Order: sequence, then structure tokens, then C-alpha cells
Amino acid sequence: MLTSIKIEKLFDIFDYNIELKKQGITILTGPNGYGKTTILKILEAFASQNGYFFTKILFSKIILTFDGHDTATIEKESSKDIQLKN
Repeated sequence: MLTSIKIEKLFDIFDYNIELKKQGITILTGPNGYGKTTILKILEAFASQNGYFFTKILFSKIILTFDGHDTATIEKESSKDIQLKN
């Protein structure tokens, strides 16, 4: 189960560290343009293994942490070079 999402430099501006609740619902709130929908699209793209999506958005690093402290890290080295590290 996914336990946290860390995003560095989303849109080259925002840093997020979102802890997901084990029980209940985690709610994302914020003004328009702060990346709420993009964060959900990141999760969908990761789950569906859509690597192309990550070339279209601006970010530096995304770290997904799962139960047992397993992580998946997606780093953007250039507009077309995306690295997935486990």
C-alpha cells in the first residue's frame, strides 16, 4: 500500500510531502494551479506504467513510499530522460 508521496519542484516551483492515512481518506486541498489534479495523474500514470506522462510534466523528483519502506523514485534528468529507481 502507498504510504507517502514526495514531489520535488512540481512545475519547477512546488515541493510536496504527502503522508497518506492508513485508515480513512487523505484530502488534497489548495488553490487552482497548485498541482492537485497533477498529483492524482502522477499516481494514475505510475500505476498504469505510463512513462510518457512523466516526460510531459515539469518536476525534479518523485518518491513513492510503500509499506515496509519500499520506494520507487522517478527522476527527471531532461525533458525526455526519465529514470525509475527502486
